[in-house]
Order: sequence, then C-alpha cells, then structure tokens
Amino acid sequence: MRVVSVFTWKIAQGRLQEALGMSETAKKIHERLGATVGTLVPLIGGDPNTLLYTLEHEDIEAFGAFNKKLLQDSEWNQLFMAINAAIQENPGTELISTTLLSEPWLPS
Repeated sequence: MRVVSVFTWKIAQGRLQEALGMSETAKKIHERLGATVGTLVPLIGGDPNTLLYTLEHEDIEAFGAFNKKLLQDSEWNQLFMAINAAIQENPGTELISTTLLSEPWLPS
C-alpha cells in the first residue's frame, strides 16, 4: 500500500526559482535513496505562493528503509543544512506543513 509524504513550503516573493533549484537538488538525492519525487504548485485554490514537494514509497517498509538511509546520507545532510541556512539568511520561505498519507485499507 502506497505511502506519500507531502511537504508544503510557503515561498517568499521572488524566491520561487531558488526554491525550485533546491528541490531539484533534493530530488536527485531522494531518488537515489529510493523515493519517487514530485514537485507541484497550485493552479486553482490553495495559496499561490506555495510549493508542494512529495516523496512516494511502495509501502510503509520502503518508507522506513528510505528514512533510515536518508538520516545517514552525508549529501542530504549537507543540503539540509544549506536549506536551513538559506532560510535563516532570507526569511519568508518556510515549511508550513508536513503530511504522511497512505492508501486506505480494510482489515480482512
């Protein structure tokens, strides 16, 4: 059963290109570690100044294995620190929500 993490970022005015660049770098790392990655922006409804970054996994076991690898990945840890530094230097971009989703299931 599919598991999807959704990270919703509020993007400061004029910083969408920077955010997209960082998400593209993150995507390469996340895909290397086993996730299927999506980057979405609202077309109708929602906040037009947001970016949704998604990580999809086949099941909860794959999600757990991905997170274990992610925490130990030096390239990810360096990018994570760079993202946090960029946010501190230029406030206005922030992670406003995270959601973990799963396909519905019924016990047999």
